[in-house]
Amino acid sequence: MNKHKHHIIAVAVAMLISVTLYAAHTNQARLSLLKPLIKYNTPFSTEISTDSITVWEKLLEPELEEQQHYSLLFQLKLLTVRALITEGHFSLAIDKANSMYQKAKEMSYPLGTALSLQAIGNTYLNSSTPLAAIESYKEALEIISKVPDADQYAKTILTCIILTKLKFWQMANIEADIRQLESLSNKDKNLGDVFYLNYCQAFYNIQTHHLPEALNYLQQAESINRQCQHSYFFLMIEYLYACYYTESKEYTKALNIFDTILSHTQTAGSYKSLLILQERAQLLALMGKNEEACQAYESLNTLKDSLDATNYIRQINTLHALYQIDKNELDNLNRQKIILYWSWLTISCIVIKALEEAYRMLTAKDHPVDRISVLSQLISVTKEKKDNQRLLKYIQEQENILYKHIAENPFLKEGFTDAYLFNELFYSYYYLNINAPEQTYPHLIKSKEYLNKNTYFTYRILYFDTLTQYNRAIGKYQQALNYIDTTLTMLKKNFPNDYAEQLLEKARIWKQVGQNEKAILFYEQALSLKDSVTTVLSNTQMKQIKKRYNIEKNELEQERRNNRTQLLYLVFIFVILILLFIFMARLFMIRKALKHSEYEIRKVMEAVRQTNEMKNRFLSKMSYNIRTPLNNVVGFSQLIACEPNIDKETRQEYTNIIHQSSEKLMKLVNDVLDLSRLEAQMMKFQVQDYDVIELCKEVCYMARVQNEQTGINVDFSTEIDSPIIIHTDTRRLTQALLSALVYPQEHRQERNIRFILSREGDVLHFQINNSPLADPSFVSQETIIRHDINLLLLQHFGGNYFINQKTPENPEIVFIYPIGSEPE
Repeated sequence: MNKHKHHIIAVAVAMLISVTLYAAHTNQARLSLLKPLIKYNTPFSTEISTDSITVWEKLLEPELEEQQHYSLLFQLKLLTVRALITEGHFSLAIDKANSMYQKAKEMSYPLGTALSLQAIGNTYLNSSTPLAAIESYKEALEIISKVPDADQYAKTILTCIILTKLKFWQMANIEADIRQLESLSNKDKNLGDVFYLNYCQAFYNIQTHHLPEALNYLQQAESINRQCQHSYFFLMIEYLYACYYTESKEYTKALNIFDTILSHTQTAGSYKSLLILQERAQLLALMGKNEEACQAYESLNTLKDSLDATNYIRQINTLHALYQIDKNELDNLNRQKIILYWSWLTISCIVIKALEEAYRMLTAKDHPVDRISVLSQLISVTKEKKDNQRLLKYIQEQENILYKHIAENPFLKEGFTDAYLFNELFYSYYYLNINAPEQTYPHLIKSKEYLNKNTYFTYRILYFDTLTQYNRAIGKYQQALNYIDTTLTMLKKNFPNDYAEQLLEKARIWKQVGQNEKAILFYEQALSLKDSVTTVLSNTQMKQIKKRYNIEKNELEQERRNNRTQLLYLVFIFVILILLFIFMARLFMIRKALKHSEYEIRKVMEAVRQTNEMKNRFLSKMSYNIRTPLNNVVGFSQLIACEPNIDKETRQEYTNIIHQSSEKLMKLVNDVLDLSRLEAQMMKFQVQDYDVIELCKEVCYMARVQNEQTGINVDFSTEIDSPIIIHTDTRRLTQALLSALVYPQEHRQERNIRFILSREGDVLHFQINNSPLADPSFVSQETIIRHDINLLLLQHFGGNYFINQKTPENPEIVFIYPIGSEPE
């Protein structure tokens, strides 16, 4: 059942984190959630957890650097340091603060330097070094005072100084600091500034025992928080109320408030809960509830050990991850797999099973010392786990190996006294574990026989610890305390962590005796010592890991430099190849363009040649067509001028010839000019709206007038029963239609022409069947020019003109004209 509960809780937490991260799926959304925390100088809220802050800072950093939002970037880094501190990751917080400081120095960015010093001060403060924290804050304040428009940052740093001084009773110049904060807050008031000012004044009055004034400021701060509705402000106010009630000796109210704060901080996984638990234990001692105080200290010790171990492992894993990522780049894939496999095996496998496997691998032929060494470790581990069945098994196995080995080598007995002592001591632990102290005593007597001046120091400690446990088990508490004092004397100088554990053991004995006041003193001393030991040990081990990481990092950097050099060579070669390829492609394109240009030139030259030939043929034909009527005009004009005696009829005949030739010549010249204008798109049109049916009828009438002597009969028909208005040059369209209804040359022959007007959608069709203009027997330069003129004219108005030779009867000329067309 418990297992399922744990799974359900884990899934719920994972879902909560996933929902939070999913809700802020863009950097803009993340910033919108983070900015209130930056604005109000708080490390977390109900909307965003400390874990999210550390993750989002890594996601947002590249974008903020690219946009050069350095002030926001450093504020976000400061917020991340506070989040790491809240979770108890002090070493990581220090690293983050130092990296901030180095980055700000490299950038020569004073605001960043000041915020980095503030972050360093925060880490000092939470490492219980308030004086160093205050110095760091003061240095930050000095720098920020020289930065323009930085009052808001100055107020935040000054608040840190005041609260640190008040928390650790460093009261020098505290009134001046509060006045300076008040002066800065009055310049540009906002809710956050007013809240912190009232909070500082309330805290100051509590510490100086001015409780009515403190309550007044607390109520003002509480009123402001009702407007802000910030969860962290709520916890701050609750803590100060607890301090207020403690100072006014209303301990029950203070205790209830501490319980309320713990319900919030423990739910959020905040490291601050340890500090609240410690103050709660101290409050229970003040209330005289010494037994509850001892239980609170015991719980605090357990929780502290658990959180310290968890957070330390997280810190190690963070650096290990960085180290492993970089190292993987140096190793090949197979080696990576081996390292990851054994790392996983070492971390995830239970130690006792690994030792058992090692012991099973040792055969009877192996040296007894090796087997005893592994068994000793198994005995120690199973004793700590209180696995009594295995403990007894391994003690007996070790005893058998020892007696067998000594029986074969009796001269070695003196050299194995420590091993005999170890065995007897753990027999004692076994019987103490199963609550059989009467069976413990014989083994203690035996162990004393093996004790001498050369006994291994750890075994001497174990001997006195066993005596302590034995006397405690049989109720001889004073003797137990005497033995534990001996142990403490031996451990005090060089073994602070074990010393702290023995202090806790002594506190438990006093508690068992009923001397809770004495127990509380030893609990407090032990916990304080464990704090300092944990910090020193953590920092030392972190430095060792970072040192190793830096060595590997240097190797990696060298490898990366080599890779970059090789990459540059490859890029250079690749660029050369690309340029060569581009050059070859360009050369190919030029050659292709030259061939195409040569082809086009030949094509143009051929077109010019054909045009010249056409021009020559046109000129030769035109010269004939122009010369004939021109000769008639000139010749007959000379005859009339030179022959005054010509009779009247002859003169009239010559005059008619001159007139006809002039008209023919004029018509030919006009056609040539019209053709030239149309080809050059320089023809001027007189466009108007006109009914097409009326236009056709007028053309037919004009054709009948001209064809009275030629024998042409025009039959016009249309199925269109309503007027259709077209937009055209009626004179030129009439001229084009008329040219298809008359003989192009003087000719007399009966001919029936069918003229049909039809409509297909928005297009009109003028079909002229059996037109002389389409008759091959009338082909001449004049008819060719007329066809060209008609085609260009119709095309100008968006239509078309062609001769249909595929009709069953005679060739047909078709005019296509769009309704509502505009000249192009």
